[in-house]
Amino acid sequence: MTLRILMTIALATGLAACSGDGGTNTNKDDGGTTDTNTNKDNGTKDTTTSAPTGETGGTTGGGGFQAQYLDVEADMGFDGATNTLVTVSLSGTDIPPAIYLLFGDLAWKDAGFDGTLSNDYCFFAMPLTSSGFASWAQANPKVFFGVDYTGGVDGVQTNCGDATHDMVAALGTNDIRDQIVNGYGGWGVGVGENGPLFDSITSTDLSLNFIGAFIENADFLVPSDNISTGQDHYYSLPVKIDPTTFEAQDDGTNFLLVPPNQVFDGTSLHTAWYRIFDFYSWQLY
Repeated sequence: MTLRILMTIALATGLAACSGDGGTNTNKDDGGTTDTNTNKDNGTKDTTTSAPTGETGGTTGGGGFQAQYLDVEADMGFDGATNTLVTVSLSGTDIPPAIYLLFGDLAWKDAGFDGTLSNDYCFFAMPLTSSGFASWAQANPKVFFGVDYTGGVDGVQTNCGDATHDMVAALGTNDIRDQIVNGYGGWGVGVGENGPLFDSITSTDLSLNFIGAFIENADFLVPSDNISTGQDHYYSLPVKIDPTTFEAQDDGTNFLLVPPNQVFDGTSLHTAWYRIFDFYSWQLY
């Protein structure tokens, strides 16, 4: 079964904050943890950090879980001195490089993709362990640097398809590891120049703080008949990290950011924690 995007349902919560909706956001961006403020994607510091276990806390929306909505996100810590991926440290918590697929139900979507509703969404994490410059990234002059997921089925971390998070309706199977890795194989992530969706965004915050990002997987993110999707329909917040300890840098409230014009010097990618989000959340068949 080929997963097909039906329609965009909303701008990602962080982008909505940049656009001035003023709503309280939940932090899907580092894999399901929760922010206590409303403008995290402008560089507001996260105050809770944990990997998305999906097993504790939260409430259900009533009835059985039905995955109807999807967010695609990633973290990519990078050491420009060695041109390698690194694990970022945030308040004593390690944030490894990884691609995240977050599948949720209507209650999760209606609650603003609330990361505490653990029974209403599940995570599919692909840890990134190879620092090799991916061929798809090298072939695209807009990509500064990109890598492939190389861990196969055994490298996946997920609670999707367990007793609480049925995936048959969404993907036709509960064996989500095999379906996504092998059925929709060829995953990768990168950062680079702004994609075309940036042209339609008027937020000053977006233009000042963000750079383009890329998720490689043409077989999975199939365009719908009336919505244009693409490899470059993502954006990244480049957060400063200590070049030795890789600790995320902040002023006590906000992350310290790498200015977009300093991210890439034409040869090397800047040492930073690249937090990568999708512009849109997707509704699934």
